[in-house]
Amino acid sequence: STWGHDSAPPSRCPPAMDTWEPEPQPFNRDEWIETSAGDKFSRKTILCGLQNIRLSGKTVIMPNAMIRGDLASVTIGRYCVVRPHVVIRPPHKRFKGGILFFKITIGDHVLIEEGAIVSAASIGSFVRIGKNAVVSKRAVLLDCCQVLDGAVVPPGAVIPPFAIVGGSPARVVGELPDSIKIVHTELTAGLYASLNPAESLSTAESLSPPALTADAA
Repeated sequence: STWGHDSAPPSRCPPAMDTWEPEPQPFNRDEWIETSAGDKFSRKTILCGLQNIRLSGKTVIMPNAMIRGDLASVTIGRYCVVRPHVVIRPPHKRFKGGILFFKITIGDHVLIEEGAIVSAASIGSFVRIGKNAVVSKRAVLLDCCQVLDGAVVPPGAVIPPFAIVGGSPARVVGELPDSIKIVHTELTAGLYASLNPAESLSTAESLSPPALTADAA
């Protein structure tokens, strides 16, 4: 069954505006690599087991992020943004005499904020994981959900669609608007464009996501 609901029904409210504000990053184009599929990653990104890491196109991996493909396969969808100091580590399970690691799959239009640690079994599309949040091993984040800054999602938890979860251990504290797919699509595409080395920083600074209002729900 889906985990995480309090006894009281969650409030139906959009995330705060500052949660969704892009932060343009100045960079030296010589310090970035762009693949034929449009994926962009910093030369300071730590990609372990590169042969087991699949980026599906137009995804950004920022400096000092770490992806542990040496443990098991990692698949990341299109238009995802992985901020600095994020750690993506496949989940594991201890058996008598050893540890077995399992693959991790991340959907499209996913934003993982700075310092987050992710060991989920799977993450759906249109998901945001906040700064310094922890998504523990074998957790499942379904489409269109949000983990607030500093939240700790326990092992094996299932976060339902449109839920906003926060705290330690994380609990449902609100609900995202029905328009969240559109908002996330425009946000992640905008962040991708803001990191285009062909564009000036002034262009990136003018980028902002659409306003979220209660009417959007």
